[in-house]
Order: sequence, then C-alpha cells, then structure tokens
Amino acid sequence: MGLGNHRPRFSWHCEGGVTQTVYQITAMRGGAAVWDTGKVAFSRMTHIPYEGEALHSRDRVEWTVTLWDENSVPCEPVSASFELGLQKSTDWSARWISGIVAPTKGGDTR
Repeated sequence: MGLGNHRPRFSWHCEGGVTQTVYQITAMRGGAAVWDTGKVAFSRMTHIPYEGEALHSRDRVEWTVTLWDENSVPCEPVSASFELGLQKSTDWSARWISGIVAPTKGGDTR
C-alpha cells in the first residue's frame, strides 16, 4: 500500500518443482485492463517492469500472473494487488489543526 513508484516491478516464486518457461501478467484498475503482457517465453521471475497505462496517485491495481511449466501446461493463476501513494505534492492538501489553548497560572492548560 502506498507505493511511491508509478512503474513498479513484479516478482513471484514458482513452487512445487515446476520450472517456469512462460509467464503472462495482467493488471486491472477499477475493473478495466491497464496491462497485459501476453504470453512471454521467459524463465525470469523477478523485477519484471510494469509497462502498462500510466498509473496515478491512489490507483489500486489488481494483478494476476499465470505461469506455464516445462511441459507447456498452465499453472493456476495467482493474484495480488497494490495501491499507489501520493505521487506529486499537488495530489494532497492540508490545513494545520490547532486548538484554542489558554495557559493558566502554573502552566496547567486544563
């Protein structure tokens, strides 16, 4: 939650003695697809850069990775999500919060 990078990198781990030969990542924002790698013949499972539509502050992205093993059999898709933090200083505003405090004799402010 609150990622500061609008171009995150994806990583996963292949379990059960299966060797990954192909992967496919899909990413959705608000129910709409923002990225689909298609089937990529590659065994790497770390630091896959996001190359989809531009992401913005507060975007929540649900992503799914599907792997194909050494026998070209797809594994069950696995999903996760992330949310971007505020990316630019203009994305937020605030006002100071203060109370009216009148010091009394002896420094007690009750």
